[in-house]
Amino acid sequence: MYEHNPNNYYCGAFSNKRRNGLGIRTFGDGATYLGEYHLDGVTGVGYWLEKNSNRYLGDIVSKQKVGNGYYMWTNGDSYMGSWYANKMHGEGVLWSKNTKEVYIGSFVNGIKSGH
Repeated sequence: MYEHNPNNYYCGAFSNKRRNGLGIRTFGDGATYLGEYHLDGVTGVGYWLEKNSNRYLGDIVSKQKVGNGYYMWTNGDSYMGSWYANKMHGEGVLWSKNTKEVYIGSFVNGIKSGH
């Protein structure tokens, strides 16, 4: 176990005194990340539980959703598809739990783009 500060914990693989490989980390703000690290950074495939209980499973680069992933909000809405800079970007499927509406199509910077 590696402790960065009293509210920030990491348990996992190290290489040359850096987080490298698989690990789990709890951040001071209440968020938790389980997944890959590269050269001490949150980079690779992982599971991110945000402090507000929203969840993300997918590709992460430098703590940002980049690539393909699945996101579920606490209200039950979900999105599966492409991400860039923490925003829905590219092709994806957005589903609303309350209305049962499904949007299949393109997104640009988090906004639906198309029909």
